Amino acid sequence: DAREELIDQLNSKGEKGHAAQPDIELIAHAYRAWGEQCPDHLLGDFAFAVWNQQEQRLFCARDSFGVKPFYYARLGPLFVFSNDIGSILEHPAVTAELNQNAVADYLAFGYNLDEKTTCYANIQRLPPSHVLTLKGESTPRITRYTRLVFDQRIEYQHDEEYAEQFLHLFKQAVQDRLR
Repeated sequence: DAREELIDQLNSKGEKGHAAQPDIELIAHAYRAWGEQCPDHLLGDFAFAVWNQQEQRLFCARDSFGVKPFYYARLGPLFVFSNDIGSILEHPAVTAELNQNAVADYLAFGYNLDEKTTCYANIQRLPPSHVLTLKGESTPRITRYTRLVFDQRIEYQHDEEYAEQFLHLFKQAVQDRLR
């Protein structure tokens, strides 16, 4: 979302972004421009991984609302990731052993209360608004990159102003998602 603004920011940082580029290329430009702070500059839904050959480090990120999934399994030196659990289960080292706590949560509440786990013992998920970095055989480092803050109260003098502002923001949101 907000591709034009992102492209302007990238161009100001010396990256050659343009409107015809696919999202993955813009993400690569954003990573080159801002490094591991690139998710702070991205709007919309995304989950991606970037291999930094020079530093021998994997960098993964998931959007603020968790619209796009990011699953992974860390089994010794093996690190498998995907946006689809079934793909991870296809790897011969990953078992379909159930995570008893996640299954119990699902049966009791209708969903898994722990946003870091899945119903499979070997498969984890990257929570929304988080990044994961991995170097060598170390344990993945997971950190939050942003936190939504709702500290400003919006108050207008007339009811019509609320409707006008909503319409403005709605049109802007639709425009951001159109190519």
